[in-house]
Amino acid sequence: MEDDNDRYERRVSGLSAYILWAGEQFELTLEGLVATGSFQELDNDRDRPRAWNAELVYVGYSSFDIALRFEGSRELEDEPLYQVGAAATWRMGRRASLTAEYLHGEFSGELATNDEDQPYDHVDRVGAMLSVAF
Repeated sequence: MEDDNDRYERRVSGLSAYILWAGEQFELTLEGLVATGSFQELDNDRDRPRAWNAELVYVGYSSFDIALRFEGSRELEDEPLYQVGAAATWRMGRRASLTAEYLHGEFSGELATNDEDQPYDHVDRVGAMLSVAF
């Protein structure tokens, strides 16, 4: 087969679901995504990836939100088995917000390795995002 610079020989269908529950002071979201078929060119431990996310947000303040997140994945290369963390968002008026986030993740198996082919055991991620709407 001639190399056409595509990563996969064929596309695989997927299935996703998203649920949002909104109360007066809390919001809960649940989300999942799964490949419905296998990527034939990948090893069996990574040929049918799936991922999910659960997030609980406290929206009791007028310009400030606090969120707790728990997420995970299976057979997803370079991603942890699960991650847990928190985020805080400050809405600076109607058109701008600033979010800071921390996630701690744990790996399982050898789906993620360093340059010496040693598997990672955990990851700590810190991020910030400034959003401006025009």
